[in-house]
Amino acid sequence: MAKGNIYRLKNGKTPNSWSLKQNEVGINVEGQGFKFINYFPGSNSIFVDDNEKRKTEDVVFEFNDDNATELVVPVENVLLNKYLQAHPHFNVHFELFSEEISAERILADFEKKEEALMAIKETDDLKIQATAMAINGMESFGWEALKCKAWLKEKALTDPDAILSKINAPGYESRYVAALAFYSGIVKEDFHKTKVTWNDAIEGVILHLAKGENGIIKLGEMLSVNDNESRLVLQEIGKRVDSSVATKAKPEVKTDNSALAAKDAEIEALKAQIAAQANPAPVEDTAKLVTEEKTDTVGGPAVEPTIEELHAAYVEKFKKEVPPNMKNNLEWLKEKTKN
Repeated sequence: MAKGNIYRLKNGKTPNSWSLKQNEVGINVEGQGFKFINYFPGSNSIFVDDNEKRKTEDVVFEFNDDNATELVVPVENVLLNKYLQAHPHFNVHFELFSEEISAERILADFEKKEEALMAIKETDDLKIQATAMAINGMESFGWEALKCKAWLKEKALTDPDAILSKINAPGYESRYVAALAFYSGIVKEDFHKTKVTWNDAIEGVILHLAKGENGIIKLGEMLSVNDNESRLVLQEIGKRVDSSVATKAKPEVKTDNSALAAKDAEIEALKAQIAAQANPAPVEDTAKLVTEEKTDTVGGPAVEPTIEELHAAYVEKFKKEVPPNMKNNLEWLKEKTKN
């Protein structure tokens, strides 16, 4: 392959489906306004009005042995490089290519997929269903846990931005709790879809819905407001979720103590998450980390980092806040912040 700058077509375009537009191509030039450009070999300018007596030359991209369409331009050909990088299609239909840039993009894509997969990692069916519903909306209501898990993983691998943008968006935790309440059967929409009620004998009204409004979205919006009403609803959801999940876990008591312990830990984590929503101020109290003592090389006790220290390390390393649904995931935080 010849040395020089490699300009490669994006999105799988081929010479049969695309060619560089050269006639009547213009750009805005600072201080000069709109000017037409083209490639004039032998000139020192790409502007048409500077080259009225010169002939243009076609700029052709060719299909190569790597199944890519590209044009290699020697660094010494300053004019053609300048023309291509000034062209309106630069970084739209074609871009500068190098093995290093390609490797960086591939790695970034893998890391984004890994982050999305970690963000949706759940073992409890109810939480898997709530996660899918919080991300995908009411379309996912009624899906079995297996379908929810398959959809979430496929989305994380094919469109991780769709997962991460929803999870990192303001109000995600409130939508998640609302979805959890719907999926666990704690709340429901009435037959006429005019209100969200408690799913019990009394069917007390939580909020009213206008025609066409989505119950989970409106409940999530309500829970995201930090007032007495939303706090009371969150606390009640927490109590009922606790009771609902504990009831489902009862059959495991007789047969599998380890499974029961795991279930209890998930329940406590869920209660802590809901409590954090209900009482934002004392978040530190609900997020305390129980440290474990280990024996270091000199025989003294080594203390695990606190969750606050892990949060600070994550922000320092990635220059962004911890995803809301991962704030209390100790193993994920330790993995992300380790050197």
